[in-house]
Amino acid sequence: LKNLYFLANFLGHDSFSKHLGREKVWNGLIGQGWKNGDLSSFFRLRHLVSYLMVRHTKQDLVEIPPPVFAVSDIRLSRAEITTYNTIVSGIRTNIITTSMEGKT
Repeated sequence: LKNLYFLANFLGHDSFSKHLGREKVWNGLIGQGWKNGDLSSFFRLRHLVSYLMVRHTKQDLVEIPPPVFAVSDIRLSRAEITTYNTIVSGIRTNIITTSMEGKT
């Protein structure tokens, strides 16, 4: 239940926004009733979740647009080049090591 509160807060739902001090509203409308087994809290929570979530089926999608690719040239500092090459080297070593599994 707490995770749903944090999700509503993260999504910026004004009714339960933590920065507006609405945690008390959440606890009053949903939290306390949920702990007490009050059925109305379930329906309030279900309404909130249905408001925040959008469900689509394949029939709802008319057409998915093609992906857009962009190539950008950037200048890296010496430290960034070293870091990049170190990471690439580690990945290559890992690929080679795992591809040899069962062959040695």
